[in-house]
Amino acid sequence: MSHRRVSSPWNPPWTHQTAPHQTAPHQTAPAPRRYDEHGGFYDHVPPPQTGVPSPDGICTKEGFEYTRLGVRIPTLAISPWISKGTLVHTPPPAQRPEATSEYELSSIPATLRKLFPQIGGPLTRRDAWAASFEHLLTPKLRSDCPASLPEVPPPEGSEMGVALGNRLDEHALGLVRTLCDLTAGSGTPEVAECGRGIETYRDFAPWVERTWASWHRE
Repeated sequence: MSHRRVSSPWNPPWTHQTAPHQTAPHQTAPAPRRYDEHGGFYDHVPPPQTGVPSPDGICTKEGFEYTRLGVRIPTLAISPWISKGTLVHTPPPAQRPEATSEYELSSIPATLRKLFPQIGGPLTRRDAWAASFEHLLTPKLRSDCPASLPEVPPPEGSEMGVALGNRLDEHALGLVRTLCDLTAGSGTPEVAECGRGIETYRDFAPWVERTWASWHRE
């Protein structure tokens, strides 16, 4: 089993668990794992703001042009074809299409294009610029991968109770609005009542499950 813990200036190395790799799919396909959000942790390293191309030249109505990277997020590349204990801080020159290239979310399609040229050209200017990580794959299949993982105990009841009692954050409230638009119809009288009373995660979790299932049945 191998993990790649990328700690480029935009991906700090965080603790993680190993995963089993004894089945055929895992022996032929690397499994990258990235997080779309940083979890609200403070980061003392400012993201790059120069030399970062806008993906498609489209900006927001507020004028944000996407010509910078965001806060650092953790990344794992899981494969028995990666050497044990591999840790990458910055992309080597051969993996940088441009002098300012860094690892970022679009490094995954950038790497796929390196491995499979038949895919074609870049999707946007951003993945054309992003650094790739195909150099981490070695020609030797490792044989020391674990076949199973230890059981992880659930959180204590008191800890779960505190978490469920928290008020919804802006992301959860956004999901409530989105599901209400899908099920009740945006701009309809029903949408004003949809989600009323959903204030904590104790209310939110079962409501999302029911509402999502209802929308799928329709």
